[in-house]
Amino acid sequence: MVKRVILPFVLAFIIFGVAAAVIRYQREGGSDTSPAASQEVSAGPAGLIGSTRPDFSLPDLAGNQRQVEEWDGKVLMVNFWASWCIPCRHEIPGFVGLQEKYESTGLRIIGIALDEQTAVDRFLTGLNVEINYPQLISPDSVGIALARAYGDTMGALPYTVLVGRDGRIEFVQFGELSAEQAERRIQPLL
Repeated sequence: MVKRVILPFVLAFIIFGVAAAVIRYQREGGSDTSPAASQEVSAGPAGLIGSTRPDFSLPDLAGNQRQVEEWDGKVLMVNFWASWCIPCRHEIPGFVGLQEKYESTGLRIIGIALDEQTAVDRFLTGLNVEINYPQLISPDSVGIALARAYGDTMGALPYTVLVGRDGRIEFVQFGELSAEQAERRIQPLL
């Protein structure tokens, strides 16, 4: 009798756990975004390194359209992220520090949230640090296509691209990028 009562609960627990894992996997783009999954790329996907950065225009948090051309001549660090991505959350305080430290020498970090405006607003409100670089919003297929154009063929988040002053892609990172790793890559470009 006890087995008949407990068995449905055990099965429901297993089914719920599997469903939650599948949903998380799909939400994260079908990729492992843990720090262990981070992968630096020196040659770049499909010859990306050395190619000209793709153009784009996306709205910022206030709804104003921003074109990437407005940052021409700067060292550009483009970071694709989402509010539900835990490694993305880990990167932000370090990126704030890098922007503060290197802004006067020509660094411009840009965050591109592949997320809904309300989720981004809620996430940013809950941070313990004020973000000092532009956040652009693209929750739909446009943002995913832009990330792919910048070389994110794996659908990984976070995903970061460094662009030199000449507009050429210098470095890409699949997964979490520490402030120390980013700084080593940024300094020679300044």
